[in-house]
Amino acid sequence: MIKGGVQENVLPDRCELVIDRRMVPGERESELIEQFESLCQVAQSAFPGSRVYVDRYLVTTGPAAETSPESELVKTAFAAAEAVTGERQTPFGLTCNTDMNHFVRKGIPTVVIGPGTITIAHKPNEFVELAQLEKACAVDEAVIRALLR
Repeated sequence: MIKGGVQENVLPDRCELVIDRRMVPGERESELIEQFESLCQVAQSAFPGSRVYVDRYLVTTGPAAETSPESELVKTAFAAAEAVTGERQTPFGLTCNTDMNHFVRKGIPTVVIGPGTITIAHKPNEFVELAQLEKACAVDEAVIRALLR
């Protein structure tokens, strides 16, 4: 988001930019902070007399989280999902945030599986088709049963 000024014909005395920057596996928070600080220095140099700085860093989602595709949990979950759906499951990364990163940071291996599509999630009129929900419940049951064996 960007905010600045009080009216279109008045030069603003300040501008505020809010960036939601998610981390991907392998990135370190300290490196991202250095990059932002460097960008501020470049912007400040480009506009003499300006003051460009990061007011605060607010970690809302935490670091990127991943569970190895070779982990027992992932193999079990994907085999159970394939048994229910008849579709070969392939691990992939999500471009959204889930509660997974909280579990992984506590050392709990995690896999995200479920119905719907991220292109519809968290938008007006978000929905999941009933058939997808029913299939997801069957997959969840199969995963739980496989893990309890």
